[in-house]
Amino acid sequence: MRRPLALAILAVLLPVLTGCGLRSGAAVSESGWTDKVDQTLGAAISSLGTTEVVLKNQANGHLTRSYVVVAVRDSQRTLAKEVQTFGSKQPPASKVADKRTAMRALGHALAVLDSASNAASGADIAARRTALLEVERTYQELSTLQTRLTGGGG
Repeated sequence: MRRPLALAILAVLLPVLTGCGLRSGAAVSESGWTDKVDQTLGAAISSLGTTEVVLKNQANGHLTRSYVVVAVRDSQRTLAKEVQTFGSKQPPASKVADKRTAMRALGHALAVLDSASNAASGADIAARRTALLEVERTYQELSTLQTRLTGGGG
């Protein structure tokens, strides 16, 4: 794992591991919280969807390795910024457990994107296929979680 990304993932997971959340200001309203959860999980789903598309196109010989790696890393960076912002928000008291659940899922999504980036940069076709399957599985899990936590799904 690249050191900067490992530090970003640690920064995202640290609030989860230490009690979930930096207490900065008043809690977000319930509707504001639902909107933020929807936005952040939507960003994760989008990052995973982009990664899925580029990995499939790489497998079919339509994209170069360097293009795929850059696209996946851009998805990682974008998601890491969203997750960092989300992690700093204080949920309503009734939603603290939901925040922990979302943060764990978002941390996992970042780890999956990192694995996909590593697989895409290598020559191991089996590793790329495994990464693609994990991206697809995580995409579905986050879609389900988004629906459960927001009552909709973006």
